[in-house]
Amino acid sequence: METVQFELFGMVQGVGMRFFIARTAKRHGLNGYVRNRRDGSVECIVQGKSSTIDAFETTINNEHPGAIERIEKTTIDHAHSYQTFEITH
Repeated sequence: METVQFELFGMVQGVGMRFFIARTAKRHGLNGYVRNRRDGSVECIVQGKSSTIDAFETTINNEHPGAIERIEKTTIDHAHSYQTFEITH
């Protein structure tokens, strides 16, 4: 089980990004959360098999709404265990 944080920058708020990410994560069977951040970025934590997270990342890169300028990806060690995927604020 791997836990990864994605930070999305660019025009990522007000375009349905959180809902897109939640649908995509659930479709891939990942747990975690997505939320808007005050700086205008979107943060997403996903937890699951590394191959599934890779497929999730590919989908985000290829099918996203909005205009992502960059994505920062960080693996998280000793992460909380998530049971579902949620949109938080």
